[in-house]
Amino acid sequence: MARIVNRGPRRSRYPGSTGDVTLAEVADLPVGVSVTALIFGPGSSAEVGPATDMKSFVVIGGDGAVDSEESGQQALTLGVTAFVPAFETAVLSSESGMTVVAVFGGWLPPP
Repeated sequence: MARIVNRGPRRSRYPGSTGDVTLAEVADLPVGVSVTALIFGPGSSAEVGPATDMKSFVVIGGDGAVDSEESGQQALTLGVTAFVPAFETAVLSSESGMTVVAVFGGWLPPP
């Protein structure tokens, strides 16, 4: 059986973004983990961080880039995950449009 749960409007413009970046809340788990989707329109960007825990961003559609002071600009394509360490800031951007699933909280550094 499939169940549908409507928690009301859970989409908003991502704060501090340029262009069309929409935030869609997916889940807030009781273990301190939140899951959201970020939908980037063409030519848009969003600054993420700093935060008290690591964030990860998995590309599930389109492509773009992540730019950080430590690592410079790196390409993001379907299936690629960008990890942003705690207390650091990065900028996600897309020229053609991109959708990412963002997971925050409870993360260990990537292998």
